[in-house]
Amino acid sequence: MLLRRVVRAVVLVAFAACGGPTTPRDGGTDTGIDVGVDAADAGTDAGLDAGRDGGIDSGVDAGPSDPRWVAVPGVVEGCSIDRATNPASLARATWESCGEGCQRLVPDSAWTWRVAPNSGGRSEDQRTFVMLARERGVVDGPAATILFEAEAEAPLFAMRYDDEGGDVVCQILSVAFGEGHVAFPLVMTDFGRSHEETWVFHGAVDRPGELEAPVLRLADDELPGFGNVLQRSYVSATTAAFQVQPLGEMWLVEGGVLRRRAEAGSEAPNSPQGPALVGRHLMWLDFGAKVKLAHATFDTPTEIFLDVPDADVVFATDGVDLAWVQAYGWNVTTETYERLELWTAPYVTAPGELAPRRVIDDFTAADTRGAVGAHRWVAVTGNSELEVVDLRDGARTTIALPSEHVLSAPPSWVTESEVGVAGRYREGGRWVDSFFRLSIPSAGG
Repeated sequence: MLLRRVVRAVVLVAFAACGGPTTPRDGGTDTGIDVGVDAADAGTDAGLDAGRDGGIDSGVDAGPSDPRWVAVPGVVEGCSIDRATNPASLARATWESCGEGCQRLVPDSAWTWRVAPNSGGRSEDQRTFVMLARERGVVDGPAATILFEAEAEAPLFAMRYDDEGGDVVCQILSVAFGEGHVAFPLVMTDFGRSHEETWVFHGAVDRPGELEAPVLRLADDELPGFGNVLQRSYVSATTAAFQVQPLGEMWLVEGGVLRRRAEAGSEAPNSPQGPALVGRHLMWLDFGAKVKLAHATFDTPTEIFLDVPDADVVFATDGVDLAWVQAYGWNVTTETYERLELWTAPYVTAPGELAPRRVIDDFTAADTRGAVGAHRWVAVTGNSELEVVDLRDGARTTIALPSEHVLSAPPSWVTESEVGVAGRYREGGRWVDSFFRLSIPSAGG
C-alpha cells in the first residue's frame, strides 16, 4: 500500500504546484513551482474533484456538446482514454477585461477547470495554453486535457481519461506545443500487478491522424524502475522531449526511437531542470554542486554548454535570443544570492559560437527564472507584477495587475505586444483559476 501511495504521488505530481518563489538552488524533482499560486488550494474555483460520475463510456459523447470521443485502443486493462475528433465543440475560451492592458480567461459554465502548469507554448503566430477540466454536475466523471489557442475560442485538441480507477491510474500528463505540433505522455499504472506502461504521442495539431496512436510504447522492461514519470513535455516538428523524474534524465524521441540524456556517467549527470527545446536542440539546467547549462540532441551526447566560474546559471530562450541570470554568492542561511547579473547572446547550438553580452551588471530580481520572446526577458517579480527587460538596451518596465490577482512563474510566452501567464484572481470570496494576457507598454509609454 505504501508503494502504491508513493508512486501515485509521483504520477500526480505534474498536476500539483508549490507556493513561494524559487532560486536555482531549488533542485530535485520539478513539481511545477508557481510564485504565490498553490494549485491544490481547496478554495480555488477549479474544483476538479467536484462532481464525478462512473467513468467513461468510450466512443459515446458524454460532454456538453458533441466532441465525438473516440477510444484509444490497446490501453492497459482498467484504463479509459478517449480523443476528441471534434474538439472545437467541446468548450469556449473567451476573455474579459481585468484592467487596462489586462485580459483574463472567462470560466466556461460547462466545466470546472484550471490551467495546467508548464504546458502549452508558442509557435510563430499561435500562442497556446492547456486547461485541466471536468464537466460540471457529472459525478465521478472523467478528467479532460484541453489545448486552446489564445486567439481562437474553440479548442485545438482534447483528450479525456478516467483517473480514479482503483488500482489502475491512467493520465495524460504535460501537453507541450511548438512548431504546430503537440507531444505528451500517457502514463498507465496498475498498482495491483506492479505494472506500468508509458505511451508517447507526437504529431501536428492540424493533422489529427498523427495523434490517433502513440509513436512509442514503453513497457515495464523498457522503463528504468517502477514509478519514473515523463513529467514535463517539450516539442518541435521533429522531436519530443521529456523531463523524467525522479530518475533525473531528459529523454528525446524522434521517429518512435528513444534517446536518454542527462544520464548517469554523462557530463551533466545531475538533476535536469527548466529545459527548452528548439528544433532538435535541447538545453537544460544541470543542478549539482553548482548550476550549469547543459545541452544535447537526438544524435549528440550530453555536454555542458555554459559553466560560469563562481556562479549559478538560469536561462531561457525562444530560439532567437538566449538569456540567462548569473547568480553569485549563494547564502545557505538566507537562501538568497549576493549578486545577480543578466546576460544575453544570439541563440546558437554550439558552445564555441556563443557571444555573451552583459545586459545588467547589478540585476535585482525576485525570481531568477524568466521567459524570453521578442528580444525581452520577462519574469514574475511579485504576486501581481511582471518585469520586462529589453535585452537590446537593458530598459526595464513593470506590468502590474489589480490587487487580488496572483501570477504563476515563469510566463508561458512573450510576443512583441503581450505576455501570456497563468494565475488566478479572487472573486466573490473565492479564487478563480485563470490565464492572463497582459499588454507590454510601448517604449516611453
